[in-house]
Amino acid sequence: MSIIVSGIAAVPDILKSRKIDAVLSIEHPNAQEGAGRVLRLENVSQKILCFWDIEKENFPDGPSDEIMREAFEFLEVHKSQDVLIHCKAGKSRSVAIALAWEAHQTDIDSAVQFVKDHCEFPAPNIAMIQIADRLLGFGGKLVDTVENNDIFTVNREDANQRRIAHLAKYSPEKLPPQPI
Repeated sequence: MSIIVSGIAAVPDILKSRKIDAVLSIEHPNAQEGAGRVLRLENVSQKILCFWDIEKENFPDGPSDEIMREAFEFLEVHKSQDVLIHCKAGKSRSVAIALAWEAHQTDIDSAVQFVKDHCEFPAPNIAMIQIADRLLGFGGKLVDTVENNDIFTVNREDANQRRIAHLAKYSPEKLPPQPI
């Protein structure tokens, strides 16, 4: 299996330039064409997950055990194929899934190196990492690695500002009274 991680804007070029067998697409609720809605693909196996890029578990329409299980089940079915994982920016949700899956298939250190080598500004969503750590039985090691990685920390801080602005624009009623 080869995993490619990207943002939504790069998807058409990737599909034209590489042989991709499956696509795991992530969009946010209320996504519209031209504003975060993923392409619906016909000639490739595709799974579309829909949830907010929020770093809190149990947030309405945010990351959940069910979503992560669906992602892992899709990747398991396509584990011998080339898979594109993408979200809007290709920095947080897609990176979290790719990092967790790579750690599950190899080891945590190799997965971190993979993400650093293949993602320009990796900012893995920590709520998704917490869920993956629990579901995949890492005993907190995956969470600790992400939380203690300087590159991930800086990028996650930047991503949090983007998350707040994005949620305020598309679903302001869901903004929590405290930082996300």
